[in-house]
Amino acid sequence: MRKIIFLCFLVLVAGCEKEPFLTVTPSTVDFTAGGGTHSFSISCNNDWSAMLSGNSFLTLSATQGAEGVADVTITALENKDVKDRSATVTVSSAGLSKTIEIEQAGAAPSITLDKTNVQTAVEGETFSLNVSTNGAPWTVGEVPDWMTLSPLSGTGSTSVNVSVKKNSMAVERAASVTFFAESASAQLNVKQAAAPPTISVSVTEKKCGFSEDSVEVVVTTNGLDWKIDETADWVSFDKTAGSSGESLMMQVEKNLSLEDRTGEIVFSSGSSTATLTVRQDSFYRAVEITYAYLRDPNTVGGCDAVVAYSNLSDKTIKYFIWR
Repeated sequence: MRKIIFLCFLVLVAGCEKEPFLTVTPSTVDFTAGGGTHSFSISCNNDWSAMLSGNSFLTLSATQGAEGVADVTITALENKDVKDRSATVTVSSAGLSKTIEIEQAGAAPSITLDKTNVQTAVEGETFSLNVSTNGAPWTVGEVPDWMTLSPLSGTGSTSVNVSVKKNSMAVERAASVTFFAESASAQLNVKQAAAPPTISVSVTEKKCGFSEDSVEVVVTTNGLDWKIDETADWVSFDKTAGSSGESLMMQVEKNLSLEDRTGEIVFSSGSSTATLTVRQDSFYRAVEITYAYLRDPNTVGGCDAVVAYSNLSDKTIKYFIWR
């Protein structure tokens, strides 16, 4: 009889044990890239525990509790990376478990350069540039022909080798190179010092006869304009200033003097100069005279007469009489 009573007691105790239950809401939580907080609710009739898995960008306001209803706050850190990220929260109670799926959006793409304004020497130089993005791939836009960059694309943080060629022009040059990371961009501004000015002329010496003459002269500089600083009053030009590669006509007047003459034409471009030397014969040097000796039978003693012939005009006759 006692055995029967004991068995009935066991059945009664077993029938009185509560059936476990667990409810967790909501089952999904979404965060923006900026982070923030969200809450979920736990309802159960036994003790419970909560565990995070996945990325460690989340924290929970409580990780365990007793039966009843409890609200737990999830806090998400800011997501600075361009990629989305996810995690789960698993709540367990008396052999039961529920999972909350958590998603956080990625940040907008961003890109930064460790240098944005670089001044380089006229001889050229090479420097390193660190390109950083928040996980987004990056590319380089248009690059001037006097610069080279390597590599031209990448992802995340990358060291880029920038090489600037020598500047042979007498003008400072500048360029802006744009780096793109999807919708984001950053600029590298490079300036290079100017080279010393240079100037040359296609004709450095002109030899002329006594008559009028002309010659074309081409003036070449390394970027600056040129002008004529000094000239001779018997030399003229169709222009006295211009830009590199321009030509001008030089006109030399007739030299009717008895002396040869020399003039120096000085061209300048910045602090650099070039000289064209003009040498011109005199009128006297150009005269050709021939002589003839004549005997005048009517002259007492038969003296000679000298006749001079000029090649510049009609024959001019002069008599020189010796007695």
